[in-house]
Amino acid sequence: MKIVSETESTAQATGSVRADDLSEYIRQRVLVNHVEMAERRVVFPKVKLRGDRSDHSLRIEVIDRGLEAQLLVVELVERAPIQGLSEEERWRRAGMKPTGELIDPNSLE
Repeated sequence: MKIVSETESTAQATGSVRADDLSEYIRQRVLVNHVEMAERRVVFPKVKLRGDRSDHSLRIEVIDRGLEAQLLVVELVERAPIQGLSEEERWRRAGMKPTGELIDPNSLE
């Protein structure tokens, strides 16, 4: 496979491999609770590499492009919740009222 793009927290590669074979290759090398399968796509939503003792988790997607497969790897960053916020402030930061309504319904347009 060939890396086609890479950032600090993501990598994308493509290659002339069968998507099923690539998915099985990944499955053997990660610790995963479940796999999400859709048409032409297999998603490993939160995995750890076998032997990795760090707190890093990855999201891995294998996309079937017919004669080639695309691999997308994203490092998941766990953010600690902000302490000391009132319930009202949490709702406001989410853009909602405590009733579950949007503060600004026009913001979705």
